[in-house]
Amino acid sequence: MGGVTQPWDPNPVFRALPPDEFAAFRDPGYVKIVWTLRADPVGDGKSVFRTETRAVATDSESRKKFRRYWSLLSPGIIAIRRAMLPVPGEFVLMQQLVFGISRDNVSASDMI
Repeated sequence: MGGVTQPWDPNPVFRALPPDEFAAFRDPGYVKIVWTLRADPVGDGKSVFRTETRAVATDSESRKKFRRYWSLLSPGIIAIRRAMLPVPGEFVLMQQLVFGISRDNVSASDMI
């Protein structure tokens, strides 16, 4: 997943772009951000949930703004991300409550 934004703006708007447009996007004044969510198998029907985010500014001024923004706000952003990402067991419970899925019918591969 990815988008372009000006995260330092008080009300940032994330614009999703198709992959080919995202790769070619060069408008000054933005940061291109991509992120992944994945589950890596670790054996015995278990997996580790991982997320990764990468960002690149489209020009030097945006890079300066983003570095300032990230240096001040990253601890809070990271804490919120950790709090918002479901623990796999909680994810299974959520599936049970929302979709009526039995725990017996949910495997590690269903955790995403």
